[in-house]
Amino acid sequence: MANALVVPRGGERLPSIEAMSTGLPVIDAGALDEEALLRAMDEQPARGADPLALRDAARREFDYPIIAERLRALYENVPLRRKEVA
Repeated sequence: MANALVVPRGGERLPSIEAMSTGLPVIDAGALDEEALLRAMDEQPARGADPLALRDAARREFDYPIIAERLRALYENVPLRRKEVA
């Protein structure tokens, strides 16, 4: 069983969201130098991240109704361009 998901710089967000939705902490390797990354990986189990809190945070940001509302708002603000028929 994993203690955390380590994601590279510029990596896909979906694996991070999936990990958080199951309560698995995520370490962003792109924000850390090698020494800090090793330290974060070593210290992660001792930090005792609350899996339920991680899951709830992921749901608050990325649950289907939240994403649907964001997409609706995005499309609502897109200007319509109509082709004129000659």
